[in-house]
Amino acid sequence: MTADAVAREAGLTRSTESSGLSSQAAAELLAQIGPNEISTSKPKPLIFQLLAYFVQPLIAILLIAAVISGVSGDWLNAAIIIVIVLGSIGLDFYQTRRSQVAAESLR
Repeated sequence: MTADAVAREAGLTRSTESSGLSSQAAAELLAQIGPNEISTSKPKPLIFQLLAYFVQPLIAILLIAAVISGVSGDWLNAAIIIVIVLGSIGLDFYQTRRSQVAAESLR
């Protein structure tokens, strides 16, 4: 639906664009449509959010490479890969969590 179609459906005209809705029109729209709220869903538990990073294709490939390195006796490369993967997941999880907290504080 285009912006103009939404405006027409809500009863907005060019004159209301600059002055806004009257109190009566706002009350009618509130009763008809409801409050202007962002829909929310129950967040997944943190452990599931963290585990979701391990099923990403690149992470899975790197973990398989670490296992192959470990099995072949190259423990240094296996350890380096695991440290890099865990660091990447940790940073990504931390940044995502900070974003979620910031978004929640705006509600």
